Amino acid sequence: MSMKGFPVKVRSMESSVLRRCGCCGVAILAVLTLSSCGMNRAESLVRSSDVIPEHIKSGAFPDSSVMGELAGEVCKSEDDILWWDDFSDQSLTSLMKTAFVSGYELPQVAMRLRQAEAQAQIASSRFWPQLSLSSSAAGQKTEGGARPTAFNVDEYYTAQGNLSYEVDIFGKVKAGADAADYGVLAAELDLDAARLTLSGRIYDTWIDVLESKKIVEVVQDQIATSRVLLELTEARYRRGTRQALDVLELQRQLAALEVLLPQAEERKALSLNSLVVLTGNAEVGAVKDFYETSTFPELPPLPAAGASLELLNLRPDLGSTFLQLRASERRADVAFLDRLPSLTLALSYELAAMDIHNFAETVVRQISAALVLPVVDGGRRAAEQDRQEAIADELRNRYIQSVLVAVREVNDGVVAEHFISQSLNTLKRQEEIARRALAEASRRYENGLVDYLRVVTALQTVQQVERTVVSEQARLLKNRGRLYRALGGRRCESAVPVETEEGK
Repeated sequence: MSMKGFPVKVRSMESSVLRRCGCCGVAILAVLTLSSCGMNRAESLVRSSDVIPEHIKSGAFPDSSVMGELAGEVCKSEDDILWWDDFSDQSLTSLMKTAFVSGYELPQVAMRLRQAEAQAQIASSRFWPQLSLSSSAAGQKTEGGARPTAFNVDEYYTAQGNLSYEVDIFGKVKAGADAADYGVLAAELDLDAARLTLSGRIYDTWIDVLESKKIVEVVQDQIATSRVLLELTEARYRRGTRQALDVLELQRQLAALEVLLPQAEERKALSLNSLVVLTGNAEVGAVKDFYETSTFPELPPLPAAGASLELLNLRPDLGSTFLQLRASERRADVAFLDRLPSLTLALSYELAAMDIHNFAETVVRQISAALVLPVVDGGRRAAEQDRQEAIADELRNRYIQSVLVAVREVNDGVVAEHFISQSLNTLKRQEEIARRALAEASRRYENGLVDYLRVVTALQTVQQVERTVVSEQARLLKNRGRLYRALGGRRCESAVPVETEEGK
């Protein structure tokens, strides 16, 4: 049974081979796995494209040919995710540093990495023999019998050392350790993804603050201009050269602007509150230096944007999902291998005595080997194997879906860049035309050719376009940030850049 060209139920490679080959094949495969399954992150991610069905790979990555070129060869290093440096804004850079150092979101993800590392240590501990030491002292007093007044006191002292080791015949311990190691690598990428996500939220909120600040400034200028016009019109009305309707129209227009001011102030205050929380502070004054003197940054050149197989290595969220898939496949192997015999070697050494001063009067040495084969367990182990394989199949499909979403995000960013740039250019031309129309309407009104309503309408158009330009500039900047993050936060040089109106 299949869905959309790829199998719904997919068995992991190791488990499939194990079932086909039997115990001998298991032993051979276990030896091969010991030497071939490294835990290097880059090597683990190179084969991530193998999971993607061919029809999706050819459709989503039409220009990709070889997966061997890793991200480090075509992009900046893994540790360099400072995509915001392209905007060359010191306030933004300082804001990011403050949030990363003082915030409380990244430490939560870092603690999950610490948990994964501890779990890996627990899993790898089974490679080592387990040694335990114990000692005991017991006393017994016996009274009665033929002579009620007589009693005996017996003492018994022991000291024992136990050494046990599970021989990893079929690679079950190795598979469990591999799963835990993949979990550590996935947690590392989760931390990278959390940094990327947090940087995006900070950037978007910072742009929101700057947009609200700019809107407040624009509205304040527009209110000042409208008040001057209103005062002039009222003065002319008192001299009888203006009509009452002219004054009322300007008063209405001024009131409409004054309504916009508190709304813009509210948006600015709410954005600042969000910025304060993201930086791990409790007062707005803590982020004052990051926005008071800042303006919209200059838009950097469009990054090399194109969906290629390199995207699988650039996006930490994709890498994490793939490594979780790897871990689940190894856990499915553990569940299968748990149904095979296990061999445990044990060595014990015991000293016993009836008198503490003669502690070593009895020495017991014991060597044992226990071979355990599960026979009847009510189907528990088989059900656990099926459960783990279902988890692996779920993660496989989730990974493919995540790849498709990642490709869509890149394409969305490129498309949005193109059309927002077009819209912004059109708005700027519209603003220029609206200003000329306002000047012409004012001149014609002074000559008595049009009524004052035409002047007020032209003024409203200019003011509306001014505010729309600010909002569109903010939308373009926020989309550029989303595009950087869709590319994994790194700046690649190998893909073909997409031409926009702004870049022509």
